[in-house]
Amino acid sequence: MGNFLNSASRSATYLAGGALVALTAKALILNRWPAPSAFLHDFGVLVEAILASVVASYVFYLFVVHLKEVSDRETVGPYIDRHTLRVVGDCESQLFAIGKVSGSPVALENISLKAVTEAFSNIPPYSNAPLLLGPKTNKYANWFEYFEHHKQRTRESIARVMAQLIYVDAKRVSLLAAVDDCSHFSMIQHFLHMPVSNPDMSAFANTFHDYCVFCLALKQHMSEAQSAL
Repeated sequence: MGNFLNSASRSATYLAGGALVALTAKALILNRWPAPSAFLHDFGVLVEAILASVVASYVFYLFVVHLKEVSDRETVGPYIDRHTLRVVGDCESQLFAIGKVSGSPVALENISLKAVTEAFSNIPPYSNAPLLLGPKTNKYANWFEYFEHHKQRTRESIARVMAQLIYVDAKRVSLLAAVDDCSHFSMIQHFLHMPVSNPDMSAFANTFHDYCVFCLALKQHMSEAQSAL
């Protein structure tokens, strides 16, 4: 019951609580004395009716509106979590591949620009990335094509979560938007069809690192949200 009340609108809860306290004080204290005039009596009755309607409206909100919101959120929640985890998982799978190819392992939990730069320094941009471009071909994607593939997967997952926006907490929305708008994604789109002469990927380490930082923040937020349940 405590979690149910805590998940309700704080403004509505505070307003209803204040109205209940005022209504109780009027009933137990002020109503002991007769009103000095008919006007004050009528005014008191009006105030009492308004306070009672605020409390009644809050009860209606709790057991009709908010109860449905909670039920819907519990139904849609696993779907939202699955696609949010897919956003983080895509980042982690790229880090695993980068670490394996470069010989410099990089973990999301202790991501640093130095580690990403070191790994990217060992990867030529047009070398084979761990992604076949077609099931019937032996052609592997280069690293720009590989990042583009994961960008599309990530944005598909973000779009699926955002389609359920009313059930997603504001912090998660903010972090998903940060991933979706990150410079790494913009850079990949720009260089996908524009050849570069860089001998390695180190010039792109900074934007990729920022993307990873956003994904780490998203993973930590999800862990905190689960712990709060």
